[in-house]
Amino acid sequence: MKNLLIVIYLVVFSTFADAQVIGDYQVIDYLASAIHPNGCNSDYVIGPPDDSTWVNFDANKKMSGTFTQHHKNYFGNELLLETSFHRDNYKVRLILSSGLFSKTYYVQLFQWIQLPKIDWYWTAPGCDSDTSHSREHLILPLDFETNFGITDFDTVIGIEIEFLKSAGASDLAGVYVVSKCPTNQCESAIQMPNVITPNQDGFNDTFSPIHSLGIVSMHTTIYNRWGEKLYDTSNLNIEWEAKKEVAGTYFWIINYTDEKGINKTLSGHVEVIK
Repeated sequence: MKNLLIVIYLVVFSTFADAQVIGDYQVIDYLASAIHPNGCNSDYVIGPPDDSTWVNFDANKKMSGTFTQHHKNYFGNELLLETSFHRDNYKVRLILSSGLFSKTYYVQLFQWIQLPKIDWYWTAPGCDSDTSHSREHLILPLDFETNFGITDFDTVIGIEIEFLKSAGASDLAGVYVVSKCPTNQCESAIQMPNVITPNQDGFNDTFSPIHSLGIVSMHTTIYNRWGEKLYDTSNLNIEWEAKKEVAGTYFWIINYTDEKGINKTLSGHVEVIK
């Protein structure tokens, strides 16, 4: 098949007034659920960034968790790991919507980025908790494609971490999906595919954004090559299945409003392969 997946980028700048930023990274998603190896409270690692953490895991213990949304491979680093107290060795793999896992990535002690210390509230493997302690704050940005082998046909829904022998017992403070965002000036973006294969195999079946950020509302219209309107929606996910359409090239227009209230228009084409 000579058709290649070509991606159209739309990038404009907007400010996220209530954004949460760790280092230079804008947090756009976080764990909605997590399973502690010993069944302790998950509140210390789920949700947006805060000052709570799990500490002191034995080697070869595992945790798993799912994000609030599903995510595609896009531009830059998409995953951010957060730890406290110790620089940690992890064995990490991503959970895919297909029920499979990504390839495994091994985190090494030297890779962690040091941030200013903060006061942590923590819970230990015995599920006992303590008051705050001023200790290290460390992050590690990773790329879906480079580090985990994620392709444009994969959808990431969660993560599995195996804690390995570290300088101290391993800790985990949070797992986030991020966008690079220096000094709070974040990119708002829509990234659309140029090819879909609606064969109901669970991969690339619908025309939907590969990634969108900072989009408040949008309206999408899809036309055939003769200019006849085929699909019209205000759904942010679009989800055009092209069920009744033959293989070929179709054209789309997206009118959207970003977080600054600016109205923009994006247009392009998509190849339907059946």
